[in-house]
Amino acid sequence: DMAIGVYYRPPNQAEKIDVLFASQLTNICRKRTTIVIGDFNYPDINWKTNSAPSEKSNKFLTNLADNFVVEKVEGETRETAILDLILTNREEVIEGVETAGTLGESDHVILEFNITQTQATEHNDTRVLDFK
Repeated sequence: DMAIGVYYRPPNQAEKIDVLFASQLTNICRKRTTIVIGDFNYPDINWKTNSAPSEKSNKFLTNLADNFVVEKVEGETRETAILDLILTNREEVIEGVETAGTLGESDHVILEFNITQTQATEHNDTRVLDFK
């Protein structure tokens, strides 16, 4: 079971909306494999160290850690920041993340990646008898 969502967080989003997002992420991560893709506008986060100077960004990082969510984008997505994120609570389902130019006049890069999930196969023990 997998949930895939897209999210845009304006740069000056109200804290109550951040809290609602955190709550929704927690609820969905408890139930299924989760992937959330979008522009989160946390330019001060250092993703190599999972740290940030601002309280808002640190609350976001804490929520991700509490839900075992990882961020999969390694290169800048807008100027020198990683604003566009691919978040998942199952790291192995996201592979081959690459940046690929821009779309139109956007100042953000395009993200390309693969979602891999093996589907359980049912074993059928039905036998066919040959009466020849």
